[in-house]
Amino acid sequence: MNGEATQVYIDETGIEHLDPTLQGSSTHYIIVAVIVGPAHQDSVLAGLEAVASRHFQGSPIKSSNVGDNDNRRERVLNDLMALDFTFYAFTCDKTRLTTPGYTFRGSFRKNLHGKVYRAIYRAFPNLHMTADDYGKDAFKDSFRTYIRKGHKHPLLAQPDVEFVPSRANRFIQAADFVAGSLARCVDQKLMSTRASTFLELLRPKAILIEPWPPDPRSFVCEQRPAQDTALNRIITQQAENAAAEFISANEDATTQAVVDQIASLKLLLYEYHYFTPDEYVSSAQLLAKLNEMGFSHIKDDYFRTSVIAKLRDAGVLITSSAKGYKLPISVDDLLDFADRTNANVGPMVERVNKCRNAILLATSGKLDILEKPEYRYLRLPENGVPVDDRRGE
Repeated sequence: MNGEATQVYIDETGIEHLDPTLQGSSTHYIIVAVIVGPAHQDSVLAGLEAVASRHFQGSPIKSSNVGDNDNRRERVLNDLMALDFTFYAFTCDKTRLTTPGYTFRGSFRKNLHGKVYRAIYRAFPNLHMTADDYGKDAFKDSFRTYIRKGHKHPLLAQPDVEFVPSRANRFIQAADFVAGSLARCVDQKLMSTRASTFLELLRPKAILIEPWPPDPRSFVCEQRPAQDTALNRIITQQAENAAAEFISANEDATTQAVVDQIASLKLLLYEYHYFTPDEYVSSAQLLAKLNEMGFSHIKDDYFRTSVIAKLRDAGVLITSSAKGYKLPISVDDLLDFADRTNANVGPMVERVNKCRNAILLATSGKLDILEKPEYRYLRLPENGVPVDDRRGE
């Protein structure tokens, strides 16, 4: 084991078939990656041993052993979330999978786990990945080959994964418990009345909870504008569709700028889906989350000009105010964006028009610096005289 590498431990919950009528079936298949920095490996392990001793009498930390005992689950989560690790979660809504290949368990697992593994390797190139043991050796070998084909980089080592039984690894058990707790929040057959409480407990350690296929629908959070008018519903739907379409169209992109844009948009969707769609997320919060995801190269100026601006150029609706960024869900959100734009652009337009008017006067109308057609939108009328009529006086 590379002591300098980030350690990633993966487990999942849910049944690998699409038939909802089968016994024990689920609506969601959830994969969780617990991420531990090299400096925290020993302290987290000691903490997990304490959790196992306190809540499981030293036995494996298993979500299934807690089941629907939500009081017990909350106590375990309180202790678990106090430890120094983070996690990434991938929540697949099986009811929305239509591709025939997903009906085969091997293809189902390879495809979904492959998406998670490649995303993690892209964010943390220097890592050691350990996953719950699954299948025969032949399947494990074929799975390793599968993820290597999808993750080729001339400067980075080829991705690999070590398979170990979860009963022998406390970190994988932690991933199991987080996955099972998320199932109590999103799976329609397991949904708890305490879902919002569990999400709030998980939130500080969650780098990202990613719904898949790309879907704008909220699983838990029902917050919406106080006046849920027809216009607000149209705005919300348009923002949701635009975000989902961008992610779907660019999911396999390898260009760094587009990868950065997708990661940032997923963070905005994460806040929208699970927590506070009516509140702005500050750029400092977004940059801190991106740094945890391995996007430490994204700084403030780059974030504004090459991420947010480019997403807007692509038709993604993102509003902003002095408080930060968000997906719009109301007329007020759009007016916030218009106000902020006007506050920035309005004075600049006024200044260039003052310069224009001074030069027009000084040159007796011989030089108009905004005469070119591409500058027409910058011209302001004066004294009620339309812009296009002024030159004909």
